[in-house]
Amino acid sequence: MRRRYVSDEELDQVMKLKLAGASWLKIQAKTGVPRRSAKRAYEDWERNKSIEELKRARVQVATEAFRDHVDYIISLTEVLINHLSQSMMFYETRDAEKALSDIFMRDIPEQSTPTMPFRSKPEKEQQRIARQNEMIFQSLKNHTREKVQWQVLEKWKQDWNTCRDTLAELRAESREVVMNILNDQEPNIRDRVKKSGMEKDVIKDMITGVVEAVWRGILAGKPEEGYNLVRTKAAAEGTAQVLFGEPASLTAVELADSDVVEEATRVCKQAAQNLCRGDLVQEANNMIHRIEARIKELEVMLNPLILRPLILRTRCELCPA
Repeated sequence: MRRRYVSDEELDQVMKLKLAGASWLKIQAKTGVPRRSAKRAYEDWERNKSIEELKRARVQVATEAFRDHVDYIISLTEVLINHLSQSMMFYETRDAEKALSDIFMRDIPEQSTPTMPFRSKPEKEQQRIARQNEMIFQSLKNHTREKVQWQVLEKWKQDWNTCRDTLAELRAESREVVMNILNDQEPNIRDRVKKSGMEKDVIKDMITGVVEAVWRGILAGKPEEGYNLVRTKAAAEGTAQVLFGEPASLTAVELADSDVVEEATRVCKQAAQNLCRGDLVQEANNMIHRIEARIKELEVMLNPLILRPLILRTRCELCPA
């Protein structure tokens, strides 16, 4: 038996009556459409409606997922630029790959602003975060491979490693200069400093402090004047300190005798002045400028105003379908 065709007008009447709660017999009486034909047409409409709703839901999910994907890439880029922008500190020993991998250890939703402190997480969670961020970083490179000159980052790595090696040489030279002054020129001061050091390795702290003062001078754009950051400061209970930076010194040489502090300050300042006149400081100064130039290049190329439309025009393997 052939199916009875239900026209659009008849289906519209059937739908209205059924949605109002009418029985199939009543719908047949009202519309003249056999109840089985009416029921079959209504069920087909409901099935098609569900399919269309599912399609719309999938489109909405994909749209939201893609938006999250883009936002994550932008946030990762901002974290990368913010933390690459931090100048190499005087205590730095990491190579470029380690410095970069440490950035990827950060939880991007928590770390999208430079003011947010780094929160240590369990090792397995940090490894998971790092793997995810490295995948997103690869996604960023895929989206931007035709527009961003990623060799700039490779040059940054080379400059970072060269600067780190120069810094290591500066530490060694600082030790040599300080020890030469104490052993050859001021042996009495050496003995008095050790005695007044309150059981601390004050000579080691003096060497580290000299590096800090010299390096702070480089970062401040005054590589010849870092020795001026070496100063004396009174401390509690009659003790005093030699400090090596403004406004705060990360290294401090604290001695029980204020007169000895003055002598230790003079030795550290002399050592820092000798280093400031040397080739290593100029080399380090040049490398710092090159590192900053690389970062500025990346910052311009990865500006979110440029990056977002570029991502929207391209695809990567992680883009939602």
